[in-house]
Amino acid sequence: MHGFAQWYNEEHRHSGIKFLTQAQRHRGETKELMDNRKKVYQLAKLRHPERWGKRATRNWNLTDEVWLNTDRSAVGQLSQAA
Repeated sequence: MHGFAQWYNEEHRHSGIKFLTQAQRHRGETKELMDNRKKVYQLAKLRHPERWGKRATRNWNLTDEVWLNTDRSAVGQLSQAA
């Protein structure tokens, strides 16, 4: 089990948190990583605009909260109450 937990927390890049590992998120490394990704995508778009057309680059902004097995109806109610 330890091997799986190590892989899941330190190596597995989660799509729900913009392809970061859980450990990166918990250690607070996300701002630097996301800023770098934004720069890389912007540079790629400048170098090869034909690949992008009028589309924007990928959204690398992170949300403040992350949910595991989100109840979509509850999240909608929470955001409406705010």
